[in-house]
Amino acid sequence: MVKNVILAMVCIIAVVTAGSFAYVGYHNTKAHIRMENEKRKAEAPPQEEKSAKKEKSAKKDRPKAVSEKTEARATPQEEEDSDEGIAHLVQDMYMTPFVNGDIAYQYETNEMEEGIFLVPYVVEHKGGKPSLHLKAGHRGSAPLEFDRISVKGDQGDSILTFVPGTMQQGEENGLAVSQYDAQATSDMEEAMKTISLAMNVRIAIVGHEQENKLLSPAEIRRFKNALSLCDALQN
Repeated sequence: MVKNVILAMVCIIAVVTAGSFAYVGYHNTKAHIRMENEKRKAEAPPQEEKSAKKEKSAKKDRPKAVSEKTEARATPQEEEDSDEGIAHLVQDMYMTPFVNGDIAYQYETNEMEEGIFLVPYVVEHKGGKPSLHLKAGHRGSAPLEFDRISVKGDQGDSILTFVPGTMQQGEENGLAVSQYDAQATSDMEEAMKTISLAMNVRIAIVGHEQENKLLSPAEIRRFKNALSLCDALQN
């Protein structure tokens, strides 16, 4: 009997001890998990920072996508803008085709107007680069011999020099016309650029200073358009 009681007590103590160890073990494991979670939370960036980084990453990627889309459609759009630009530049010009396939883009001149004139135009060469040209001359009651025209404006002064012996003389609408029609030299092109940037330009025939003229805004704009057209046709 006593033996059985002692055995029962030993069993009870063993069960209680095992339960205590299990309880302690459970809570130690739970504490360990909680510590690990808290450790991870401490090491991880705050939620707001995560969101900020995610948003920043999205913003960083967005311009790239937009850029890729822009590059994908850049060529046709540029071509369309270029065509529209050329159409705008030549809207006041008329085109003269040549037998060799070249095309001249010229402004119409007032053949009834007496005095000095200076008119730019562009030639688009088939299979080659476009070139700037210049018509410079005088209309009056009699032919006029000259080989230089001075250009004076608020962007600077220059002299247009023409090759002697290349002047063309004739008659139009009862007026004697003396003119040069030549491809612009580098010096002439610089003078044309100076004219295109100016607000006020006076041209005069050297040696015949009474033959002078103040270019109108429309005439100055012709030089700007001719230079722009020549650049556009090169692309």
